[in-house]
Amino acid sequence: MSYKLALSFTACLSFLCVYLWNLLMPAAHYNFHVYFVVVFFILFSFLSNFLLSSSMKAENKNDFTLRFMAATGIKLFLSLFIIVIYAFVNKKQIVSFAILYLFIYFLFTGIETFFLYRETRTK
Repeated sequence: MSYKLALSFTACLSFLCVYLWNLLMPAAHYNFHVYFVVVFFILFSFLSNFLLSSSMKAENKNDFTLRFMAATGIKLFLSLFIIVIYAFVNKKQIVSFAILYLFIYFLFTGIETFFLYRETRTK
């Protein structure tokens, strides 16, 4: 399975999970903003995979490690920043937002890690 297909499947699964969460949870836990989080992770995952795949072809083998650590660190700190800002803006819904955000974060991180591991094993 290609990375683009897996990313598309993961995006659809994420949208479905958020939709079901909003459908089944009480109105106090309904959170529309998480749909934007899914779009953020789709774009970030696609961009980081593109940059990491291109760095595997570089002559400098440390380039991949540097880019991987940078992409992981940027994603982690940007995620923490988004959650903290959301906590200040919308205190009532921070619990539902954080739960969904972390679910989506780990889902996309798992897919990225799986495909990068598979790609590094073949090269």
